[in-house]
Amino acid sequence: MSVKPVVRVTALFNKKVGTTDEEFRQYYSQVHARHLLPNLAKYGIISYSQQFITSDAKDKLSKAMGKPAPVSDYDVMGSIVFSSWEAVEAWFKDEENAKHQSQDGPEFADYSNLRFVTGEELMIVEEGKPMI
Repeated sequence: MSVKPVVRVTALFNKKVGTTDEEFRQYYSQVHARHLLPNLAKYGIISYSQQFITSDAKDKLSKAMGKPAPVSDYDVMGSIVFSSWEAVEAWFKDEENAKHQSQDGPEFADYSNLRFVTGEELMIVEEGKPMI
């Protein structure tokens, strides 16, 4: 078996001040995500996921570790997996996508501390099966 690399771009950011965890989850996962769907298909995105970093999740991780977990101060990680760096570039240069992000983002997010994590990703185990 061989492992084909893909490119993951993950955005880490916080919810808009005054927004509850539930309001944030609802808007980001339903409203914002639905607006992205046409562009996700347009660029052949492999996957798009959202990981909500709540106080409850942080507490559960600390309990599982048996000590306070050194966790992120961000509220969410949104990850998009692309087939290539060319697809990443096309996604970020798309005017419709940029317009949506700049108009919709302030409705639910605080981008003042927005950070990206990116790189080539190798799926070593997928669906419980070794890929190497």
